[in-house]
Amino acid sequence: MICRYKNVIQFQVWKWGDGRTHAYRSIKTKLLQIVDRLIEERSSMHIQYSIKVKCQYTEYDCLDGMVDFKIIQPNGKYYCDEHANSHSSDEVHVDWCGESDEDECTNDQINAARMAIMILDILGDILYDLLVLDKPSIVKDRSECDITWLYYQLRNQNQHIPSRGIWGGEMKDIQNSAEKIGDDIERIRLIRNGMQHLSSFVLDDKEYFEKLKIIQKVVRRMENHNKKPYTDRVKEVEKRKLNVVDWETYKDSIEIEFPRLTLKPSFDVKIGEGCTLDCEVIVALPKGASIYWVRMMGDQETRVIVDAMKYKGSEEGYPSLIIFNSSKDDEGYYSCRIEYPVNCAESGDEELKWPKTFLHVH
Repeated sequence: MICRYKNVIQFQVWKWGDGRTHAYRSIKTKLLQIVDRLIEERSSMHIQYSIKVKCQYTEYDCLDGMVDFKIIQPNGKYYCDEHANSHSSDEVHVDWCGESDEDECTNDQINAARMAIMILDILGDILYDLLVLDKPSIVKDRSECDITWLYYQLRNQNQHIPSRGIWGGEMKDIQNSAEKIGDDIERIRLIRNGMQHLSSFVLDDKEYFEKLKIIQKVVRRMENHNKKPYTDRVKEVEKRKLNVVDWETYKDSIEIEFPRLTLKPSFDVKIGEGCTLDCEVIVALPKGASIYWVRMMGDQETRVIVDAMKYKGSEEGYPSLIIFNSSKDDEGYYSCRIEYPVNCAESGDEELKWPKTFLHVH
């Protein structure tokens, strides 16, 4: 349960009649990652926060007696203001810092997480370093460049044309003997896209080692060209120990990478009134991309025609959709999407996942 009051955000994990020992370290880690990311993305200043905890016997609506998490140590005690007594630190420490079977990853999950690390951290660096060599005046920091943006820049420059003379296509279109830089740019795009579209974020050994073999060859060639030590980094990731928190983190990172659009889960409007389905662009769209909306009715999707009569918006600088004179016919799911230019990494990719929202008309 998540509760908010003034400048406090409280996370509660409720347990009923379960005698097993569980650790919620993964929940704590995940939540703090989200908080840190939101601060970084949404705030121009550094916001400091502290982590406080309470004993398990508290009233859930009571904030008295919160103690700094830093003082919770194994085999120790802490003073609880709510109960005017000292409690053992062990249970709180085990709950939020301990380990349980839930922290362990399967072999297939470890494979997927390691592959995501190689793609996002190493292959992303390869494209960035290549772009810096080709275009030293690049103004973006590496942290602001995802693979989509880097691919678009390199493809648009058209300096490293693939062996078959055109960009795009699938992995089967690239010959094993094709070793131009443009071929490896395409391999990076395709490996990244393949990981994004996994139905469940796991890779068996066969899939993992097939992708790893391609990456090892790409890394060796690009290491020679970029004069950067990528091979040792790949070897380090191959041996890296990972837990379920790492798996969840890289699952989110590879599936979303830099999210470009966000929508609230639902909106409400009264019959006869207008409403705005607010869509936020998180990362600047590639040059030539445009925003459009679709209505989703069962398996059918219909593109919304923005003609200033019924709908407005859905344009550069204003991606949100304005609906006039709402009726029951307007109720249902809507999705905001990007139409990419043909020279973009996502162009023609039919498996991209888009945010959707439900409009309730009362």
